[in-house]
Amino acid sequence: MNEESQKAKPKFSTVVTLLFYPSAVEWMWSYCTYLGPFTDSKGCNYDLGIFMDDIEPCAAIVYGDVPGQYMSGSVDKFLENEVYSEMYNRAKNLKLIV
Repeated sequence: MNEESQKAKPKFSTVVTLLFYPSAVEWMWSYCTYLGPFTDSKGCNYDLGIFMDDIEPCAAIVYGDVPGQYMSGSVDKFLENEVYSEMYNRAKNLKLIV
């Protein structure tokens, strides 16, 4: 692999060390923007992210290592839930949503 093609590939080595659920790199983070790990007030671990499409951004919240162990939905519909609220705040701080 030449130097130019190495630069073009995403570097997941740093991200994987931050993930609670590293297998999600294969089935979630290849098309969603990763926003970081989060532990809620009950001690449950989540990897937070957002899916950006042309219609409406959606939450991408992973809670397990198995494909399908994630929550999704409109980023602003579930703000009473602390996990969705944290995802929303991170995305807003990064100016991914307005």
